[in-house]
Amino acid sequence: MAVKAPPVPVAAPLFWNACYAGLNAGGAWVNLHQQVTVPGITVIDSSGTTGAFLGGGQIGCNWQRDPSWVFGLEGDIDYVSAKRANNFAFISGGEDVVGQQSTKLRWLSTLRARFGYVWGGSLVYGTGGLAIGEIQSCASAIQSFNGTVVNQFSGCDPTWRGGWTLGAGIEHAFSDKVSVKLEYLYFDLGHVGYNVITPNHDIAFPQVWNASAGATGNIIRLGINFKFN
Repeated sequence: MAVKAPPVPVAAPLFWNACYAGLNAGGAWVNLHQQVTVPGITVIDSSGTTGAFLGGGQIGCNWQRDPSWVFGLEGDIDYVSAKRANNFAFISGGEDVVGQQSTKLRWLSTLRARFGYVWGGSLVYGTGGLAIGEIQSCASAIQSFNGTVVNQFSGCDPTWRGGWTLGAGIEHAFSDKVSVKLEYLYFDLGHVGYNVITPNHDIAFPQVWNASAGATGNIIRLGINFKFN
């Protein structure tokens, strides 16, 4: 009798082989580094960590050429509410100086590679790449003698800074079009330097101060992605 051939195995669908877009939101613990140096007089360091909300969107593509392994590229941009302000005061030559330095991180964008392993309906992945953030930092001060203002100093540097990011996450497919992820990222945007100056050039007090600001931090966020195909 003729023997019936065994059925041909059906390959598992490559769910992650697709492009997608989505939204994310979460929390950040941002270390805002800030410092003002008055040459020859004092250094005021007021760095510290602040909690912040962040939220935004992402877009990316995955390539799944094997049922178990996925490589992808993802870009995102998030609004961040991180801010730190510090008031300072010192006395030099019998004159009082009071001022403030404040630093904000308002936008953070990343462009990252993702490499992951498929585990059931989930993708466990590591990720890393470029981070870009908008750091806004300003410092100002008033110099007075016997209650009379004799001089004012100010300086700002709103700038976009490039750095790096590294992290990991897990993403689960809830349907053939929708997936949800939980992700952790560490980022480092380095430091920016700027001058705090006075328009008054007829004083013995240092006319140009050096200020710096920077941002590093940890992010935990949830995201939802919608496949294009």
